[in-house]
Amino acid sequence: MEKKKWILAVSVLWVFCLSASVWAGTERLMGAEAIREGQGWLVALTGIITVFVALVVITLIISALPGILRVLARFYPEQEDAPSPAKKSSDTAQVAAAIAVAYHQKNS
Repeated sequence: MEKKKWILAVSVLWVFCLSASVWAGTERLMGAEAIREGQGWLVALTGIITVFVALVVITLIISALPGILRVLARFYPEQEDAPSPAKKSSDTAQVAAAIAVAYHQKNS
């Protein structure tokens, strides 16, 4: 539960920084204009928080992945490997070699 509150707080801060960077003061300043007016820290903070939130989302997805795979395993169980064929006798290998030699001599 504590993790959800923390993520909510970061999300609210992110939205605040986005709105502050778009509407700095009474004029709408974007990108280079905001930096020239001395408000580049808002742009930088917005970028940093955006990357941080993306990394938090990726971390949450990775941590939830074992549970997701458990649920998917119910619907798509792991298929068993086919049993390996019986070991071929040496006669089979000799016959195959003889056929290959005959085929090669015929085509040469």
